[in-house]
Amino acid sequence: MWDSGRRESGDGVLVPWDGPVLRSATRYHWRVEVWDETGAAAGVGESWFETGLLHREDWAAVWVGRDPHAQPPFDPPTDHDQPPGEPPLDLRREFELAREPVRARLYATARGVYEARLNGTRVGDVELAPGWTEYHRRLQYQTYDVTSLLRTGSNVLGAIVSDGWWCGFVGFDERRPARHYGDRPEFLAQLVVDFADGSRQVVATDAAWTERPGATRFADLLMGEHVDASVPDRPGRPVVVLDREPGPLVAEPDHPIRVTREVSAISVTARESGRFIVDFGQNLVGRVRLTIRGAEPGQRIVLRHAEILDGDELYTENLRRAKATDVYTAAGREAEVFEPRFTVHGFRYLEVSGHPGTLSADDVVARVLHNDTPWTGHFECSDPMVDQLQANISWGQRGNFVAVPTDCPQRDERLGWLGDAQIFAPTASRNADVAAFLARWLRDVVDGQDESGAFRDVAPLVSTHREAAPAWGDAGVIIPWHLWRTYGDRRVLEECFDAMVAWGGHIRRHNPDLRWRHRTGSSYGDWLQIDVTTPRDVLSTAYFARSTQIVAQAAEVLDRHDVAAEHRALHAAIRTAFIESYVDDDGKVEGGTQTAYLLALAFGLVPDELVPAAVGYLAADVEKRDNRLTTGFVGYLRDLSDQPWAVKYPEVVSDVAQYEGKTYNGIFGINGIGAICNQEAMANAGLTPPGTWTELLAFCRAAKEKGTPAFALGIQDNWVTQIALFPLVATTVYGQDRDFDKKMQAGQASFATSPWTTAVAKYVEMVRTGCFQDDPLGTGYEASQKLAATGKTLGIIQGNSVIALLKKQNPQGKAVLPGRLHHAHGRHPPQLRRRTPGHLELPCR
Repeated sequence: MWDSGRRESGDGVLVPWDGPVLRSATRYHWRVEVWDETGAAAGVGESWFETGLLHREDWAAVWVGRDPHAQPPFDPPTDHDQPPGEPPLDLRREFELAREPVRARLYATARGVYEARLNGTRVGDVELAPGWTEYHRRLQYQTYDVTSLLRTGSNVLGAIVSDGWWCGFVGFDERRPARHYGDRPEFLAQLVVDFADGSRQVVATDAAWTERPGATRFADLLMGEHVDASVPDRPGRPVVVLDREPGPLVAEPDHPIRVTREVSAISVTARESGRFIVDFGQNLVGRVRLTIRGAEPGQRIVLRHAEILDGDELYTENLRRAKATDVYTAAGREAEVFEPRFTVHGFRYLEVSGHPGTLSADDVVARVLHNDTPWTGHFECSDPMVDQLQANISWGQRGNFVAVPTDCPQRDERLGWLGDAQIFAPTASRNADVAAFLARWLRDVVDGQDESGAFRDVAPLVSTHREAAPAWGDAGVIIPWHLWRTYGDRRVLEECFDAMVAWGGHIRRHNPDLRWRHRTGSSYGDWLQIDVTTPRDVLSTAYFARSTQIVAQAAEVLDRHDVAAEHRALHAAIRTAFIESYVDDDGKVEGGTQTAYLLALAFGLVPDELVPAAVGYLAADVEKRDNRLTTGFVGYLRDLSDQPWAVKYPEVVSDVAQYEGKTYNGIFGINGIGAICNQEAMANAGLTPPGTWTELLAFCRAAKEKGTPAFALGIQDNWVTQIALFPLVATTVYGQDRDFDKKMQAGQASFATSPWTTAVAKYVEMVRTGCFQDDPLGTGYEASQKLAATGKTLGIIQGNSVIALLKKQNPQGKAVLPGRLHHAHGRHPPQLRRRTPGHLELPCR
């Protein structure tokens, strides 16, 4: 239907579609051919996609649900707790097909969460659909290919619809614990069936659907789920049409929630008869599948969940209002399987009560749920503690990326706090492809913005309705910018840009002196800081400066040059105000906390000539606290690796222990060459760690004379080496960092007084001096650590992951990358052969 023709472009991904308007519910096959910079054919790719329902008139379905005026009788209380709500909807619709279909699609959504079935078979593998959004502004629907589930003759389409986020318990506000969007769940769906002759049959939600009393008697995300398998099948009753307008429906744009893995029990400990404590060995988020054997009809089995034990029993006080309790009433069959479908718990331990006989570890398994974002990052090293830290981070990401990026997955809160998300977003994007997930959630952030331009602390908006606090509201600026830098999707900036500008305008209107002291919302400060207090106005003004700077940068990307100029001037004025108010002439930052220094340094709010002093004060504070941090939310994860001072002055923080008792116990930096050294091994070799460039070269010569190469080359993505190896690092690793060229220029300038005119000359001199072991490209960071631990080499020069990329692309031969320079270390100087302008041929072991 369309041919773009050959297009010359430097953009290879996320190129906007400029073809004809697409039709709803249509499958399109596409094919793309690519040429390289020389004009040679570089490959062909082809696939297909299918559009959803793009227009209001595509929807024939109406919203249906339980008749609020025809409620079933309410039974009196029993010895057991009464479920705190109505049963979920159990809906069905019978229909006939006169012939076999060639294509069938089910389009479905709910005000609540749903699971659809067709002829007794579950439709799809999506959990807790349609997810959580600002429902009154945007409600997602899912599309399923159900062709294989249909048959000629009688068919039954059904769905169970529970409260979910729509009307279930959400958040910590005891005055408004539930029913944030509506009072009861509702369902909307249409099945579109196409036949070979071109005819079509549509089965949509309408007054012809019925509801029957189902086995699921109660289900809530926080409280748990009650299933009574002994409930007999009863006739259905008619539903009512609750709303004829579909509402603000959008197709689900990102990866849905799924069960992504199963975790087996590592132990089952019996308590008294019928009660067991199960340990899964891993804190996780999801639910449990339990196989029950030999239960009597009506026997009640209770499952309670907890993250830790108090002695030998579950500790549940931290769950607050969330009961996290699932109940199953047995039907009395020889074997029954219970797995809740409309709840989610954060837990490691499970208590099973009322279980018949012995509970085997084989009969209980934990099922992990989260948005199925493709996992793209992996980290492993020789230090078990660091590996465990990374594992904890990964599990924390899984557990908190359930519909929205939450703060915690176990208690009654589970809200999309903006501050948590902006701090964790860089880590999340290294672990997984979170571009679509965070871009979708940012629409909720923008939707929650008030008329004055203030973001809110959480998105979607429940429990807390104040204007957002500093560092929390700034997520509405920082995360769109991070997604642009990481993934290069211009649309994220375009969609968020006006909201980003409005946020800065809101702060400026209420703080004309450019110190952010007024209208700071809840002003959480450096949340969870330890034994110190970072002044709130220091923190807030630092973030005001940073958000303003980002808006200026984003405006340049979007060709909004007038806005960029205005915000550059505003940023300069805020910076001046910050320095005048909070930075002394000797480099001290008001408050004197680690976070105060970290923010001022990271955001460029310290005069250049005072940076060494400020770094010294920061290092001194760390040292006087026995190398411990006092930072909270805001300061703890502040990344300083892209600051030139972090390269030029790392010797100020030398001898700070990294990990007690581990191999590398010293850090030094010399004119752009950064290293981690084994001071014990150096002392055993009769050598003193160098402190200047001249000392480094002399150190390497002395080590070589002793037969011990001084350093291995560690593969570590570090700003130290970005500067020191300027021509060795370029667009493959940092091609999506739009400030890369400016940073590199600044880095070169910071070493203008070095004894060598370029950083490459320094590195070549290190090779000639014999700094490196013979085969650095074969080591990697982990292998370099192991090598240094043997004493055969005395430390690791921090290299760059470009080396790993080269090896990955062609481990046996040579790799050619535009704008790259690399060489083989060893007994000979590097051999570089230029092939074409802008390209270098690189030996790669």
